[in-house]
Amino acid sequence: MVINDKSGFFIKKYYVNRFLIMHYFGVKRNSYAGSVIERIYDYYCMGASSLFIEYLKYYKHEFNSYDDFLLRKYNFFINEINRINKYLLFYKNLRLTEDGGLENMMYDEKFRETIIKFLGGSYIED
Repeated sequence: MVINDKSGFFIKKYYVNRFLIMHYFGVKRNSYAGSVIERIYDYYCMGASSLFIEYLKYYKHEFNSYDDFLLRKYNFFINEINRINKYLLFYKNLRLTEDGGLENMMYDEKFRETIIKFLGGSYIED
């Protein structure tokens, strides 16, 4: 997951969903820990849009290729585009989402690493 200035880019693995994050952390859905994990998943993943689908729907005729779209619209570096599985890349503007204190939990190093490991990405802060 790449998070810069309240916007999140992440590679969404096929196994990332609400049920599996509960199983991954070993929490029950109707417990306090389950509700916290569910809020974290909702904050970062729910409503995220696929950049590839966005490209196909709206920008296919404007840019020469999907790589060009990522390079010019979202300011990715060429080495980043070549390094990641860009077809599973999702984006969510976190400015539009109420965090409910969840960002404070991401300051805990072990907790942040565990969430990022589940999502299957890396974390970059500016």
